[in-house]
Amino acid sequence: MKTTLDFEGELKDKLVSLTKKTGLPLEEVVERAVRLGLEKMNPSGPIQKKPYQQRTYNIGIHAGVNIDKALALAAEIEDEKIDGVEISRR
Repeated sequence: MKTTLDFEGELKDKLVSLTKKTGLPLEEVVERAVRLGLEKMNPSGPIQKKPYQQRTYNIGIHAGVNIDKALALAAEIEDEKIDGVEISRR
C-alpha cells in the first residue's frame, strides 16, 4: 500500500536522525517504527477470536414426550394454542 505521510517537528527530526544512523531509507525506518509500535499496542500478537461455544441446557426428560420429534410436538402445541386450548405437558 502506498500513502503519503506528513511528519513535522520532533517526529520528523527523529526519523531523519534514524535514517542517518542506520543508513536505511526513510520508508524502511517508518515501516519498522510502525511495526514495533503495533506490537507494543498488542503484545500478545494477532488478535485471536475465542472459538464459538454453543450453550446447552438440560431440559430434562418428560414422560410421554418423544424429543426426537420436537418439531411435531411444537406444531401440535401451537395448534392447541391457536384453538384456544392450552394443555400443560409436564
